Amino acid sequence: MFFLFTAALALTAAILVHSALKSKEAKIAALQLNTVRIVVAARALSPGQTVSAEDVRLSTWPRDQLPAGTFLDLQGVLGKVVKDALSASQPIVAAALLEPEKTGGVLPLLIPPGMRAMSIAVDDVSDMAGFVLPHSRVDVVVSVPVSGGPGNVGVGQISKIVLQNIRVLAVAQTLEAGPDQPHQVKVVTLLVTPEQAERLAAAARIGTLALAMRNFGDQQLLATSGVSIPTLLGIHPLEEAAPAPQRVLPNADHRPARRDRGKAVEVIRNGTDHQTINFRADGRVRSVFSSASAPSPAAAPTAPTE
Repeated sequence: MFFLFTAALALTAAILVHSALKSKEAKIAALQLNTVRIVVAARALSPGQTVSAEDVRLSTWPRDQLPAGTFLDLQGVLGKVVKDALSASQPIVAAALLEPEKTGGVLPLLIPPGMRAMSIAVDDVSDMAGFVLPHSRVDVVVSVPVSGGPGNVGVGQISKIVLQNIRVLAVAQTLEAGPDQPHQVKVVTLLVTPEQAERLAAAARIGTLALAMRNFGDQQLLATSGVSIPTLLGIHPLEEAAPAPQRVLPNADHRPARRDRGKAVEVIRNGTDHQTINFRADGRVRSVFSSASAPSPAAAPTAPTE
């Protein structure tokens, strides 16, 4: 009885294990039917790099999660040029590769429609000591020398932000940021609109350019008025002196104004004698005229009488 009981338990356990294995095999088979092996990057690939056999490998991927344009064969990607940066184990799609005979350079393919790539010369200071890298966001500041100013105070130089939130497309011949390590460059390529390209060309022609780096999340555009050296140092221009009053020269044909002769008073005495007395402006008698005698000047001032 003990032997029979043990045999029954062993048989039951064998049946259960066999059943579990069959179920697991069925699940594995189902999963295999829902997966496919696709081409992925074996290591990080940079734009412009030609794909070789060491750069790619096959990896299992869910069939219902396949990216559009994936490759199932390694031969389909070998010898092509990388257009977009690829990280390790990332599926390689057709949109990320270019035919080598159709590239004509990688940089034009990175410029979106309606945009332009424009390069500017920089130095160690304006390049922020090499920390301006591809994909950075910068503002472009121009410093322009200016002569003269209000009150004959020399402005000296004016600095103004002419472009804001501009994407750095390339630094020298590097299209990828790579490690955040400074390296000295002489040329920075910016991604701008046609109008911004005109402003950038004019600014580079008339002044010195500098780059100010922005935070990736800062998209705000600010209107600035620029700053001059007197404003920076707090020097106010001298007020212009008021113009001196102009002297009006008399015209040669203009006659001088006539003098005020005061007032004349006519006096009638006894109903028959008439006298005309002329007074000065200060009240003094200027002269006396009589109808019976010649005029004679008055000896002493008298009060005006009417």
